[in-house]
Amino acid sequence: MPQITQEDNLFKLVNKKPIIPSKKELRENVRSRSAKLRFVIKKKNILNFEKNFLEKFNYLLEIENLSRKL
Repeated sequence: MPQITQEDNLFKLVNKKPIIPSKKELRENVRSRSAKLRFVIKKKNILNFEKNFLEKFNYLLEIENLSRKL
């Protein structure tokens, strides 16, 4: 049986739900009606952020490189 390992996440999700503008903001700024703020915090214990990030998403880079060859 293959082993399933839980890898550490690079980011910490702060809020599950997005932050939306208040009613006062909507009255003052009509364009803000579609605004939704989502954010994460990078964990401090990740030493090689770029390296870990590239390792996790390396398959996407490989797919992109293959598509360029076609």
